[in-house]
Amino acid sequence: MLSTVGSIAEVCLVGDEECCVAQNIISLRGATSLSGLYLYELIKHYRNSLINLDISSVQPSIKVPHLMSLKVLDGHNLHDKFGELAIGYSERYKNNQKQLMSLSNLRDTLLPKLLSGEIRISEAEKLVREASEMNYDSK
Repeated sequence: MLSTVGSIAEVCLVGDEECCVAQNIISLRGATSLSGLYLYELIKHYRNSLINLDISSVQPSIKVPHLMSLKVLDGHNLHDKFGELAIGYSERYKNNQKQLMSLSNLRDTLLPKLLSGEIRISEAEKLVREASEMNYDSK
C-alpha cells in the first residue's frame, strides 16, 4: 500500500490479511510473477522519486497517472533471485511476530499474577515452558 496524500510515498507491506483501502491510499501488486516483497523494496528504493511527483497543492499529493508514468526495469532474473532470498526472511519475520505476540500475551497474563502472589515463580516457569513448546510445535 502506498500513501498518495499528506505523508506521500509512505509504503507498507500487507500480507494475506484482509484489509480495507481508504481514500488517499492505493494498493499495488506486481504484474505477472513480480513478488510483493520485491515491489515493496522497489518502492522504498524509489521513495525520493515518488516524493518528487508531488503536485504541490495545499497538502502534498501524488496522482496515480504520475505513478504510472514511472519506468521500472523488469529484470526477471533479479526479482526471481530476490524472491528466493526474501521468502525465507519473510517467513522468519512472520514466525517471529507470532512468537512476539504469544510472549507479550504470556507476559501480560503472568506478570500481574506473579506480582499479586496469585502464582509462584515455579508455576509461571511451567506455563512458560508449555507455551514455548506449543509455539515450537506450531512451526
